[in-house]
Amino acid sequence: MVVDQNLFDLIAAVRREQVSRRRLLQGVGVSGGAALASAIGPVTNPFAAAAQDATPVAEQPQSGGTLQLAFEANPDNLNPFTMTSLVSALVVEQVYDTLFVFDENLASLPNLCVKLEAPDTTTYIFHLAENAMFSDGTPVTAEDVKFSLEAYKNPEIGGRAWAATIMSVEALDTHTAQVKLSVPYAPLIGYLSWQYNPIISKAFYEANNGEIEQKTMGSGPFVLEEFIPDQVIKFRKNENYWQEGLPYLDAMEWLILPDDQARVAALRGGEVQNAAFLDHQAVQSFENTPDWDVYEVATLTHGTTYINCSEGPLADARVRQALSYAIDRNEFVEGAALGFAEVTGYIPASDKTWSIPVSELPTYQTNVDKAKELLAEAGYEQGFDVTLRVSPLYVLDTANAQILQQQLQPIGVNVNIEQLDWANLLDAWVNSDFEMLNILLLGQPDPDGYTWGRYHSSSPTNRNKISDPDLDALLDQARSETDVERRKELYAEIQLKLDELVPNLFYYVYNVWLIWTPMARGITPMPNASAPYLKRVWFAQ
Repeated sequence: MVVDQNLFDLIAAVRREQVSRRRLLQGVGVSGGAALASAIGPVTNPFAAAAQDATPVAEQPQSGGTLQLAFEANPDNLNPFTMTSLVSALVVEQVYDTLFVFDENLASLPNLCVKLEAPDTTTYIFHLAENAMFSDGTPVTAEDVKFSLEAYKNPEIGGRAWAATIMSVEALDTHTAQVKLSVPYAPLIGYLSWQYNPIISKAFYEANNGEIEQKTMGSGPFVLEEFIPDQVIKFRKNENYWQEGLPYLDAMEWLILPDDQARVAALRGGEVQNAAFLDHQAVQSFENTPDWDVYEVATLTHGTTYINCSEGPLADARVRQALSYAIDRNEFVEGAALGFAEVTGYIPASDKTWSIPVSELPTYQTNVDKAKELLAEAGYEQGFDVTLRVSPLYVLDTANAQILQQQLQPIGVNVNIEQLDWANLLDAWVNSDFEMLNILLLGQPDPDGYTWGRYHSSSPTNRNKISDPDLDALLDQARSETDVERRKELYAEIQLKLDELVPNLFYYVYNVWLIWTPMARGITPMPNASAPYLKRVWFAQ
């Protein structure tokens, strides 16, 4: 382990490749926490490096202006301790800051924490930027770090699965915090880089009695000025932002436009300078023209059907295996994602470091006869009825539901599709109120998030209600293993075990498209669908 060494010398596991102005390269390397753990040499100051993009050398960033962009939905909850959706996280990461931050390859870089000490495998000492302050002008202190990390662990406040290994947090002085873990935990730095886990002002939280679902005050680059549901989210520049010269923009206005065609019209009409799309058909008219920059981004986001493993026919692993054998995932790639996707297993296929090929997963090999045999063994030779909950907000979720409904008919499983609005679907998912439920799952900072967080019997985010002692033992071992190669072996074994249990039906990881005005600079698309780069966006004249 490293003792008293500047964090700049710890980064990163793989040399970061230059991101194309037009396309983020396919495939994602080592995840954040592991990237830090297996660093292979020093890099220059990342704050300076991160300011670089593919713009010509002659161009210098220009401050000022307002960015209008099209946004897909209302944020349902702006409390970082309890939020679950990407929609909320995209808003929160503009207002709050994390201890570390991901680059475009998901390697962890310094942020609020500018220096790290690791005296042993269960102790981390974080040294904070001494000039960091919240938007109200109060300093970011070690007490705020202590409060935030303890809150993420506390099931009454946050209950994050990744925080379960935190044994204690101590403020050593105003700008130094020490974290003690119960066991070695390789993913820690990755989780502290994730936009879902920012540092919160203890004073702000307590002044609002913990009711911050619709109130924000952080140390991030912007201040949330106004939120009008179904209309607009307005931000202004944080005049107290601690990173000198940032953000470049004076303000942002995010117009809430859930419909693809409304976003297309807003771009064409000059109402917005940026919009994102999941459906390539909406993007085609913007391609191959100098009027727009189109970024095709290979993401870690994966389409899935959650299965409640606690009751009814779906409580039997043989039934769940039958569902997996019965479907042809290539048809989901072609029919739902129109070919702009890759079949994925239990860890996103685009994460080449940790995922194993789907050809190694037995239930991924379509076999309808095998599916029927398994149903008969389980006592469901005639099939059964099941309800699948889905929100129409995301076209991929509804398309996946329709294809699944069709593909399960030959084995006698009749799928009733029940549509819920987005807020109610999130509530059903969080509370395991479903037989089956479709949702697009985000990339995680470490394979621990795809596995322990989702499937360990003690995890607060085990939505499937699955419980398997052998799986638990593997998950516990993998999250405490610090040797990268041994971790890879363990996660390969875990993926095979999950294919025996089939708690989810995974279909694919898919591409998204970001359309920007060609006058925008500083754009760095992220495979985890976050947008920390907005503080570096500026407009050329």
